[in-house]
Amino acid sequence: MSIDIKSLSLPELKEEMIKLGEKPFRAKQIYEWIHVKLVQDFDEMTNISKETRQKLKDNFELITLRVVDSLTSKDQDIKVFV
Repeated sequence: MSIDIKSLSLPELKEEMIKLGEKPFRAKQIYEWIHVKLVQDFDEMTNISKETRQKLKDNFELITLRVVDSLTSKDQDIKVFV
C-alpha cells in the first residue's frame, strides 16, 4: 500500500526523499507543488525530473478530492459533495 504523500510533513518528506536517493531539497519543491500549487498529478511538477516523478508514482499516492455536486441554501450556505 502506497503512502498518501499529502499526509507527510516537510521533515517526513525530506526523510522519504533521502530514502529514495534524492537530495533533501526536493522535499521542499514537492511540498510546494502539493500544498501551494495544489497539483493533482505528479506529472504536473515540471521542475522535478521525470525519473524522480516516476519514483514518486511508484512509492506514493497523490489523493485528490473531486467535487461531484454542490447545493446552495437560501441563506447562501454551500454543501459540497465529494
